[in-house]
Amino acid sequence: MNRSSATILLIEDSLTAAGVIVEMLLDTDVEKWPTRVFAVEHRETLARGLDYLDHWKPDIVLLDLNLPDSEGLDTLVRVHEYVPNVPIIVLTGMDDESLGVTALQKGAQDYWPKDEISPTILIRLVNYAIERHQLFNELEMRVEQRTSELRVANELLQENELRLNQQLAELKHIYNASPVGLCILSTDGRFLRINEVMAQISGKTAESHTSKFIIDMIPEIADQVKEVCKQVIQDDSPVLNVEMTGFVSAAPETKKNWLTSYYPVKTGDGLLLGVGMIMQDITEHKNLETQLRQSQKMESLGTLAGGIAHEFNNVLGIIQGYSQLLLKNMQEGSEEKDYIDSMYKAGQRAVNLVRQILTFSRMDEQQLRVLKIAPVIEESLMLMRATIPATVEIRQEILSDNFSIFADPSQLQQVIINLCANAVQSMQDEGGILTISLQEEQCYKNEQPLPGLSEGGYVKLMVRDTGCGIPADVKERIFDPFFTTKEVGKGTGLGLSITHSIVEQHGGAIAVESRVGEGSTFYIYFPMVKDKVQDQVIIEFSEEQGKGHIMVVDDELYLTRFYETMLNQLGYEVTVFNSSVDAREEFFLNPDQFDLVFTDYTMPHLTGDKLSEEVLKIRPDLPIVLATGYSDAISEEKAKEIGIREFFIKPVEVSEFNRIIQNLLKV
Repeated sequence: MNRSSATILLIEDSLTAAGVIVEMLLDTDVEKWPTRVFAVEHRETLARGLDYLDHWKPDIVLLDLNLPDSEGLDTLVRVHEYVPNVPIIVLTGMDDESLGVTALQKGAQDYWPKDEISPTILIRLVNYAIERHQLFNELEMRVEQRTSELRVANELLQENELRLNQQLAELKHIYNASPVGLCILSTDGRFLRINEVMAQISGKTAESHTSKFIIDMIPEIADQVKEVCKQVIQDDSPVLNVEMTGFVSAAPETKKNWLTSYYPVKTGDGLLLGVGMIMQDITEHKNLETQLRQSQKMESLGTLAGGIAHEFNNVLGIIQGYSQLLLKNMQEGSEEKDYIDSMYKAGQRAVNLVRQILTFSRMDEQQLRVLKIAPVIEESLMLMRATIPATVEIRQEILSDNFSIFADPSQLQQVIINLCANAVQSMQDEGGILTISLQEEQCYKNEQPLPGLSEGGYVKLMVRDTGCGIPADVKERIFDPFFTTKEVGKGTGLGLSITHSIVEQHGGAIAVESRVGEGSTFYIYFPMVKDKVQDQVIIEFSEEQGKGHIMVVDDELYLTRFYETMLNQLGYEVTVFNSSVDAREEFFLNPDQFDLVFTDYTMPHLTGDKLSEEVLKIRPDLPIVLATGYSDAISEEKAKEIGIREFFIKPVEVSEFNRIIQNLLKV
């Protein structure tokens, strides 16, 4: 059997006692001591014992407390301080139990009176002390190891907790910072969690919603939400893309649209906790959809307006043309001439009306000229008078009839009619006073009545009503396209936006002042011009008779008859075609017989521009005049690029038509 060895330091000043102890310890009887053999180092004084301990570490120390150089418990204390991890057995010369207890408290492993010691007791004491110490060291090592493991585990736990807290903080931030509304509702309709976007519907903080019923916090949408949540709970499946409408507390007069989705929220064990809800404000998206539909309507209106303008201008061309021919041949001052003159003026108003339709549908270019603004106001009010209720009194405060601006007359009339129509509508229930005033105002460099105006003179147009007034939040958006407070079918929301656009295009500015219950005043500033106002065209004919052969091409039978009559009276030889294809064939047979070609643009099978191109291939020098009732596919610039000499929109004044032909044939 292999036995382990142990080194014992014996500090004892008595050689006799030391000899007895050493003899006991060196007994190597394997049957008596099967586990361990000892090697003994003996020192007589504390100093020599400590010197040994400076160089060696024994397995155990046997210590006598009373030495030549140290006495009592101080001896134990000094040795224990030297080797705190080595077991010490105190051998005392007297049987003093209190001393032994104190020695144990000071660090001794055990103690025993010398006169009671025997080999068996001594060996047992030493073995037990060593084994206890080994067990203690092993236990301490295990404790340290376990403590270290727990420390590492605790550090990992703290790291995980910190990471989890960070993730929770990030998720909370994302949840609250989300641009869409988020919440979790319990099965009975209480808020378990809600972010700020969702809370804005009620106008309260997110925290104030916790544990509150949705019916108490957001009654505007509660019924709609609860109905869908019931379906989610019953089917245990999400419900996506549900559109809802309602109002928010912050703006109770503004209708909101939301797109919502719902999903079941469960615990880790699969138990239903509640219903999660995602809510996105799609009001702006819905507004854009409405604007798109309105835009498509306007595009359709523009297409329709173009078709109407073409046909209507053809009809007006016949009416206006024959009216001018009749006026030429009638006696001045006759009653019949007055009738025809009235008919002609009515036709001119119809011509202007067509232009207004095209302007409204954004299919007509501006035709700017210097004009007096007062007559346009008079004409606009005359057009509107039949639609203005008798309960609305109209007042005009025109300080001068000579205020002139550079403007498109149809667009200016549209501005006036739009503003007056809005004013009348605000007074339709109670009646009131509509006041239109006109005055001159000077704008100085540092004193601008409205932003964006330059220094100089302006004509200030004011349209004032005594109606219901405009709320502040509505006034901020009053010039926005498609914005309207009118009921469905009673307005497109385009009137004031078009007005604003026209005023800016004319270099002016517009603003509004209003108080609820007191009425509104619109201020419009147009740059004033001092140029001479362009006079209206006077119907007159050149006395000089024309000469030449003119080809007239138009698919409108009655219009070609008028052209033929008019040109014959002016002295021209005329050949009329109601088919552009027939006209082309005749021209190809004898191209030199014609001195000028006058053709319509919109014709079946062969349009006027294509006919002109084929004619010019054969006779590049031949003057061509192209007319159209209306088309967005041809313009004066495009016509000139083809080689067409003159281009005009029907109807045209007879005198102007004669002037154009005479100039072309003279060249």
